[in-house]
Amino acid sequence: MNETEENSSLCMPYQFNEPDVMRTKFWLIYVVGSLVCFCGILASVFLLSVLLQRQLRRSYLFYLVALAILDIGILGTYILTFVVQVHFEYFTSFAAYSAWVHYMPILYFVQKVTLCAQTYLIVAVTFERYLEVRNTQQGKQTQISEARRWHVVIAVLVWAVIFRFSTILELEVLYIPECEGFESMHLTQALIVSQKWYRQYYMILADQIVRVFLPFVALMLLNLLIVCKIKQALRPPSTTEMLVKYSLMPADHILFSSDAFLLYDIPRRRQSIIGSTQQDLARDLEVRRRGLKAATNMMIAIVTSYLICNVFNMVITIWEFIDPDMPLEYHHFYTVAADMVSLLVIVNSSMRLPIYYACNPKVRQEIRGRLSGVKRLRRWFSSAIDRRKFSFFHRRRSPLTSFHDINVKSPDSDTALIKVNRRALIHEDTQTVQFV
Repeated sequence: MNETEENSSLCMPYQFNEPDVMRTKFWLIYVVGSLVCFCGILASVFLLSVLLQRQLRRSYLFYLVALAILDIGILGTYILTFVVQVHFEYFTSFAAYSAWVHYMPILYFVQKVTLCAQTYLIVAVTFERYLEVRNTQQGKQTQISEARRWHVVIAVLVWAVIFRFSTILELEVLYIPECEGFESMHLTQALIVSQKWYRQYYMILADQIVRVFLPFVALMLLNLLIVCKIKQALRPPSTTEMLVKYSLMPADHILFSSDAFLLYDIPRRRQSIIGSTQQDLARDLEVRRRGLKAATNMMIAIVTSYLICNVFNMVITIWEFIDPDMPLEYHHFYTVAADMVSLLVIVNSSMRLPIYYACNPKVRQEIRGRLSGVKRLRRWFSSAIDRRKFSFFHRRRSPLTSFHDINVKSPDSDTALIKVNRRALIHEDTQTVQFV
């Protein structure tokens, strides 16, 4: 009796959420989160198949290939982490709980690494675009090889692994053999998490500054610089610049910068050339305006998605740092807020396809071509099924009752040479052709 009481005192019951909180988590994570994840995974796989085209892969869009892979990883880890947790809590499934407890220490590390790598890959894409715009404005060519982009991606992944390596030590599994069911094992925080310096300075300050604040500021500055550079490129050039650009007058022969003098001094035989030059200039300005529009849309999309995903998380984190008792005092609000932060992360990862489709002409063209190919394949498949049904229907007709019977006069009494495009049964005795 004493041994039984001692064993029962060792057992720690699993802390299930309250019914109201559980219902909220069920609809927010299990229903909405699962739907967003599955749609996002399908969209990321489709986007990955588009971005793996050779002409796209060898450009700066190569980074988006790695970003699509990381998005798939983030969406997958969300399902294995949050959806599975709601599943075993709502349906009290011990099998799902046992699997979740065993793989969570490693999966937690993978999740943190993918989130960190995703953020800095976005920064790498934006920085390369800034270099291209700046060099283009200065008349230089930016040639970044595919191998160099591979090096950047590998460097980002190595940095993410090093920065988040300690998270592999934050969770551990506590086994209690004397207990049964949910009480026999627990996923608990390791000893390092209880250290004040680690919890406050690394988990809160370092994580939020390095993973959230610095990338956000970098994205804002880089995108603003990109827009400023493109606006400078959109400035209409003077007639002097136009003539020098199109080699209508050597730069060292221009004595004055007065447009009136240059236009007056141009020989009449070059007036037609000036007209075509102005047309070329108008086309260049139109191309630049399109580039400005695309850059502006991309900036709005990137900054807005990043802002929505991380600002709420930053507010909750700062509040938690100022008031450590906040999760206990406002337990229901804190739980829903944490779930909303996780949901916004997967929404951000699932929105890549519409963002790239709206902002990038190359990706939009490839997606349209891929969708048109799917439509053609569907039409071909439907027509093949219809042809098969038509052939099967006419095979079942009796030759005697077929309304396709026609009489054919044979030029020769022995044989009948009939050229038809459809299958036919030729009866030489009655000289009748029967279509089937």
